[in-house]
Amino acid sequence: MAKIIKMMDLLEKAKRDYKAEYKKFQSSDKAKKYRAELNAYNRKKGTYGNGDGKDASHKGGKIAGFEKESVNRGRAEKSRLKKEGINVRKWMKAVNQGKDVVVYDKKGKRYNLQGGDNKSVQVTDHWEDAGRRNVHPEKTWQTIPLSKVKKIVSEGKANQSFNKVIAFLRKESRRLNDDDSYELSTKLKAWFNKNVM
Repeated sequence: MAKIIKMMDLLEKAKRDYKAEYKKFQSSDKAKKYRAELNAYNRKKGTYGNGDGKDASHKGGKIAGFEKESVNRGRAEKSRLKKEGINVRKWMKAVNQGKDVVVYDKKGKRYNLQGGDNKSVQVTDHWEDAGRRNVHPEKTWQTIPLSKVKKIVSEGKANQSFNKVIAFLRKESRRLNDDDSYELSTKLKAWFNKNVM
């Protein structure tokens, strides 16, 4: 079981690519100049690297003094609030190629993607959910604004990655009985979809 937990930790860490983050946000000349300006201010005041837990911070485009690291770094700035838009055209190409594309709303409900544009998506209830209620998915057609969509994923890709993880887990957890294995795989699939996809 320890190997399973270790693998889940590795998957959690794999989500974050620090080099990509640096390349995207911190490598520009503007970002380097900004950091250099704050470091120079800190050195000038004699507080650089002293471990006092305070940062030099900007307010209104000028250095305003020092404040707690947690307050300065935790502030919701516009640059931190921007989210990459969902490219519905890309997902529609996948649908047209016959792939299962799943839309998750912000409440966690899943739908099958049927169409859409840059403002909304047309969906039907996910075939598994509709089947449980004995309703044909085509009768559940609806339009959801993109502002209420959390993510869009290709279910085939999620299942393929999940199956690789499950194969590893089966190999490592031979001593579990069938009920425990099924419960573990159900929990892991939910965790995998939430954290990795």
